[in-house]
Amino acid sequence: MSQILQKAGFKTETAESAEKGLEELRHALYDAIVLDVNLPGLSGMKMCELLKQDPSTVRLPIIMLTAESDSRSKVQGLVTGADDYITKPPVPEELVARLNALLRRVKYAGAPAQVLEVKDLRMDLDRHEVFVQGKSVPLRPKEFQLLALFLEKKGRALPRSAIFETLWPGELVTEHTLEVHVNHLRDKLGPLSTYLQTIPGFGYKFQD
Repeated sequence: MSQILQKAGFKTETAESAEKGLEELRHALYDAIVLDVNLPGLSGMKMCELLKQDPSTVRLPIIMLTAESDSRSKVQGLVTGADDYITKPPVPEELVARLNALLRRVKYAGAPAQVLEVKDLRMDLDRHEVFVQGKSVPLRPKEFQLLALFLEKKGRALPRSAIFETLWPGELVTEHTLEVHVNHLRDKLGPLSTYLQTIPGFGYKFQD
């Protein structure tokens, strides 16, 4: 499946178990998950349930893989929170088509709220406006993107590598560049700058 998706232009990573998958999700950002129901240890069904209970991954779209005759798992998967399902072994064209369709639905129908708020901080993504304690705060494009990422993943520790991949995909950017943007953002957040926390040797977390 990884080879099928890579051939279709997707960047993929695999995990041998739900436990390893959950650990990987703590250190990187993903657009979607193709999740097998039958996994060693923690089941795919339980992993799906945990992901949908976590605010940082509740919007992450999930396609469940089930055996062709296992209709009960299909129903249970959808009840647990899966966005779609596909039977094993997947037909390459169907797998790619379903994943593309799911990503389109998430982008246009299930996109995150266009207004992000944390206590005295309000961010309007459509109007490109940020307000701190009711006062408008102008941000440069990268500062705005950085703040939006932090607010959408509020409370979640974000590794530097994931931030680079999200804000500067395919570009060679140093850690110093990121630190400069973070410091500028802190300056503009004023009294709310303490919300933007540094995790030494790892990355950053936005926590009110």
